[in-house]
Amino acid sequence: MYNLAPDRTSFFLKGGRLEMRPDRLLPLVGYEDVAGAVVKVMKARGAGTRGQVFNIVDEHRQGCRDVFLTAFASGLVKEVPLEFTTTEGPIGNTYSASKAREVLGWYPETKSFEDYCQRVKTDGRFWTKSPDLDQ
Repeated sequence: MYNLAPDRTSFFLKGGRLEMRPDRLLPLVGYEDVAGAVVKVMKARGAGTRGQVFNIVDEHRQGCRDVFLTAFASGLVKEVPLEFTTTEGPIGNTYSASKAREVLGWYPETKSFEDYCQRVKTDGRFWTKSPDLDQ
């Protein structure tokens, strides 16, 4: 999930040696978008959603190196050297939120990690409030 709050980035964005390929796909989504999707599922419980599985992702395909470079380019995170240890292995999965859109009417408020970084840079808000939480 997107998070550049200072207490959170120290774990993921330390950089250094990463045991993965640089183009490894990372399915991402904002915390507030996940919360909004959960509210929609809870409100639709009587509408045949019981036992259903929904992918809650922003659908913007982005590799691990791209996530780092986006964070560094935003100026919100100090740039650190990166070393990816392999170009072999699985690239990861592409996920679709189409079922969540069709069944729940859910769409992410934040369309990509880059949009998230821009919002934080522009107005300093690490979190937004999903309109779904007001319903």
